Amino acid sequence: MKKTLTVVLCLMLGIASLAPVFASGSDIPDIDYRISDTEIKLGETVTITISVSGYEPIRAGALSIQFNQDVLEVVDGGWLVKNTLLANFDKEQLKAAFACANAQDISGDIFSLTLRAKSDALSAGDMNIQFEPQLRNADSENIETETNISIPITVSCVEHKYGNLIPEVPAKCGVDGKKAYYECSVCHKLFDETQTEVTAEQLIIPALTHVSEEGWHSGTDNHWKVCANVGCGQVIDGTTAAHEFEWVVDTPATVDAPGVQHEECAICGYKRNENTEIPQLDHVHTGITHHEAVAANCHETGTVEYWTCSSDKCEGKYYGDADCTAELQSISTPIDPANHDGGTEVRNAIEATCGENGYTGDTYCLGCGEKIANGETILATGAHVNAAGEWESNGSDHWQICDSCGTEFNKAAHTGGEATCSDKAVCTVCNEEYGELDPDNHINTEIRDAVAATEEAEGYTGDKWCLDCNRMIEEGTVVAKLDHTHIMTKTEAKAAACEEDGNIEYYTCSKCGKKYNDEIGTRELADADIIIKATGHSFSTEWKSDADRHWHECTCGEHSDEGAHTFGEWTITKEATETAAGSMERECTVCGYVQIEIINATGSPTDEPDDPNVPQTGDNNNIFLWLALIAICSCGIIIIASARKKNRTNK
Repeated sequence: MKKTLTVVLCLMLGIASLAPVFASGSDIPDIDYRISDTEIKLGETVTITISVSGYEPIRAGALSIQFNQDVLEVVDGGWLVKNTLLANFDKEQLKAAFACANAQDISGDIFSLTLRAKSDALSAGDMNIQFEPQLRNADSENIETETNISIPITVSCVEHKYGNLIPEVPAKCGVDGKKAYYECSVCHKLFDETQTEVTAEQLIIPALTHVSEEGWHSGTDNHWKVCANVGCGQVIDGTTAAHEFEWVVDTPATVDAPGVQHEECAICGYKRNENTEIPQLDHVHTGITHHEAVAANCHETGTVEYWTCSSDKCEGKYYGDADCTAELQSISTPIDPANHDGGTEVRNAIEATCGENGYTGDTYCLGCGEKIANGETILATGAHVNAAGEWESNGSDHWQICDSCGTEFNKAAHTGGEATCSDKAVCTVCNEEYGELDPDNHINTEIRDAVAATEEAEGYTGDKWCLDCNRMIEEGTVVAKLDHTHIMTKTEAKAAACEEDGNIEYYTCSKCGKKYNDEIGTRELADADIIIKATGHSFSTEWKSDADRHWHECTCGEHSDEGAHTFGEWTITKEATETAAGSMERECTVCGYVQIEIINATGSPTDEPDDPNVPQTGDNNNIFLWLALIAICSCGIIIIASARKKNRTNK
C-alpha cells in the first residue's frame, strides 16, 4: 500500500511540474534542420529532419508545426528519439510530443516530416514551414530555445497558368514604368509578352525626362515653364525669368467717361495694375452722320436734311450743317395729302362674261385709304369661258362647258399621243385614251435565246420579243465564230472600306486581258465601271477607353483623338475599417472613365500574425496540455507496472 501511495504522490508531483513556468537553463540547446530540397514542383515531396545538440539530458519534447495547408499536405512524420515511453504525431492538428521514463542525452536527429505539394493546389510560390519546439530537462523544467525554426521553400508549377496579359504601365518623369507581362496565377512568376520568364527588374521601363509645357506659369515677379508629362508638373530648369510688362488699354477714354488700362507681360500674359484709370477726354463731335431729306406723303410726315453726332452728349439733337454748329429745333415737315404712298389696290372689280358687262374696279390708296381713280365698264365678251380648264369627252371627241351659260365650246376630235401594242393613244388636249391599239408599235422589248460565239461554234444574236404583248417581233441572226474563246477568271465583289477601294463582281479573260460583266463576256467593262471608291473614315462621337487611354473609333477600328486619361481628384466611396477594405475612385475629365482603387483594411495590431506569409494551422496555446497528458500517461504506466510486480511478489 505504501508503494502505491508513493507512486500516486510522484504522479501528482509530475502533473504539478507541467505548469507553464520557464526555468532558465544554464545552456541554450542548438536546434537545427535539414531539408531534402528547397525547390519542388506540384506533386513532389520534401523531407525535413529536425536535430538537437549541445544540452543536458532531455526527458520530454513537443513540436508545433505550421505551413500553408492549401499547398502542402503531410505524407508521413514521426519522432526519431529512441527508448521513449510515448511518441505521438497528430497529422490533423500538426502537433507532436514524446516522453522518456528518464532523461537521456539526445544529440542528433529527433524528428522527421515528409510533405507533398498538392497536384491540384491553386497557388504556389515562396513560403515557409515553421517548427515551434519545446524541450524539458531531467527536472521537468522548460528549456528555452534561441528561436523558432522557419524553413523557406519554393513550390513551382508543373505547367504555368499565364492568364491575361497585364497591360503596360507607361513611365513618368522620375518614375519607372513597367512593360506588359504575364504572372502565373499559381506560382506568381513573371513572364514577358513572349511568355519567357523574366525578373521584375527586366520589366522596368526607365523613367522619362522632362518635356516643356506649351503655356506659361507665372507669379508676381516671374514666369516659368513646367513639365508637360502626365503626373509631373515640375518647373523646367532655365525657364524662370522676370516679367516684361507693357501697358494695354482695356476701355479707351471718351468725353463722357475715363478709360481703363493694365500692365501685361508680353511673354506670358501675366497682368498687374488692373483697372488703372485713363483720364476722361474733352467733348468732340464724333460719328457725324448725314441724313437726306425725306418727302412727306398722304399719311406720313417728312424730314428736312440734317446731321447728327453719335456722342451721348448730343443724344436727341439735330444740326443743320456738317460741323454740327447750327442746332435745329425740329426736322419734321407736314403731311402732303397729294403725295399718295404705300401702294394701291383695285376694289369692286367685276369680270365680263360671254353675255354680261363687267367693271374694271375703283383704285384706292393703301397709305391713306382714299379712292384716287374711278373704274370703267367692260363690255360683254361674247366668248365662252371655263376657268378651271376642265374637259368633257367621249370615245372620239372632247369639249368644254361655259361657266356662265353652260354652252359647249371648243369641241374637236381627240388628237396626239401614240398607240402601242398594249395601250391606246392618249389625247394631248384632254388626257383621255382614244382609238385602237397599234399591234406593230412595240415599246418594251428584250433579246431571248442569245448564244455567244466561240472559237469552235457560231453564235446567235437572239430573237427580239415584246414584253408588253409577249410576241416575237424580230428574228435573230447567226454570229460568226470568234478568233478565240474567253477563258474567264472571276473576281468576287468586295465592299469599299474606309481607306481602300472596293469593286463589283467581274470576269477577266486570260487570253485578251479584257474585263467583262459575266462569264460569257456579254459586256466589256472599263476600270471606272468596276471600282467602288473608298468611303473614308466615320469616327464615332462617343469615347472608347481602357485603363490607360481613350479615343474615338471608326467602324473599321481606326482610332482618332487618342490620348492618356486626365484624371481628377480621388473621391472616397467607402471608408476602410479594421476588418473591411474600403474603396476610392477618380474620373477622367475628358471621356468619363472611372478608375477604382481598393483601400486596405486598417487592421488591429493584436490580430496580426507573426509572419503574414504563413497561414495559422494550429492552436499554440495547448502545448503544455499535451505535455501534461504525456506525464499522466507516464505515471499510469508506472502504476500499472508496479501493480503487476506486486502481484507477482504476492504469488
